[in-house]
Amino acid sequence: MANFGSAMKDIRKATRENAKGLADIDQARRAEERGDWEKTQEFEERASTRMSNARKFGVEGLMSLGVKNAELAGRAYDTQVTQAGMDR
Repeated sequence: MANFGSAMKDIRKATRENAKGLADIDQARRAEERGDWEKTQEFEERASTRMSNARKFGVEGLMSLGVKNAELAGRAYDTQVTQAGMDR
């Protein structure tokens, strides 16, 4: 049961990081519309880091649940993120 709790924490962290990354992408778009290229770059870099962290946390969570192969965990996480995006 401890693995399940740990896995769910990682998956929740992944979800939060993904949401923050998407918010940074929106901020980058707004900054680009204003012509603020410095802020655009800043938000794009932050979004990239957050999306990378989201993937890392998601894969770690899935691996804690018993998905041993990192490639399979990555595919499962990508599928989950895609599905969550469709549900919005």
